[in-house]
Amino acid sequence: MASLKKLVGDTPQGSETLVSIYYSLARDLESQLALSETVEEKKTLARGFETFLEEVGRNSSEFNVKNWVAETLYSVGKGFDTDSKELTPEAKQYYDKSIKSYEAIVSTAKSNPKFLNSDPAQSQRIELSLQLRLAKAKRQLRDYQGAIELFHQILVSKSTMLDVQIEAADTYRRWGDDSQPASKREQLYLKAIAGGFPNDKTKRNTVWGWNQLAKVTGRYLPKFEGQFHEARYNMALCRYRYALCKKASSTDRKKYMGYAKTEVMNTHRLYPKMGGEQWQSRYNTLLMRIQKELGEKTTGLPKSAS
Repeated sequence: MASLKKLVGDTPQGSETLVSIYYSLARDLESQLALSETVEEKKTLARGFETFLEEVGRNSSEFNVKNWVAETLYSVGKGFDTDSKELTPEAKQYYDKSIKSYEAIVSTAKSNPKFLNSDPAQSQRIELSLQLRLAKAKRQLRDYQGAIELFHQILVSKSTMLDVQIEAADTYRRWGDDSQPASKREQLYLKAIAGGFPNDKTKRNTVWGWNQLAKVTGRYLPKFEGQFHEARYNMALCRYRYALCKKASSTDRKKYMGYAKTEVMNTHRLYPKMGGEQWQSRYNTLLMRIQKELGEKTTGLPKSAS
């Protein structure tokens, strides 16, 4: 890399050529990384890949290039993420670098309004998209508080962004899954269902939660059928996990587990096709888990739904 810098020279044209070479080499390493078969091989390739990515970001002043660097660092982090409560050191490292890259882009955009796009309206849309990616990266880093605050900021500007509302509700659910003690988990599952960040003017939650998501998307079926069943399923899932927070064999556990069962059965009664094969399978698996907890036969959904 030092030799390349000397070769192209210290000029704007040389810098552009250098970025192009680094970009090409980084893409080549990215392909090799995707095909790597062992963890050690992946780690070695990732270190080389990271070096080129950082040089590309450092030597380019273009938004598209810097954005690609941030996105790719996030993807590398995902490659090392086992989705367990504890992050691997490699996943944490690359998520951290991705977040710093996104934050640098947002900071530059604030000082230079034309950095993202010369059209102000388009620039605003890109900035919202960057905030969404930053929120997702924070969530993958298990910084749920930071993620939900960012999702809230986005929704303050436009609460009807369906994809953001879904991501925010899912963040509460994931936060609950990874939290202790049980009382904390209960609170977060309830927020996943009912939402959070109450708005004094509208008297409604800015983050809707799965219940409101189901109501809103249910008005526009079949257009939003996938989102509707995602909300209905997750509402039942959160009720099930809320019930699991209660002491085993307690009356509360049985009561709330019954609510989770009712949620699934009501969906089946009103929408027998259950959103198609994929969602029907997930509802069925969840219902059998609930039935097992209730001491019932694990028969799943009525046969008519098959």
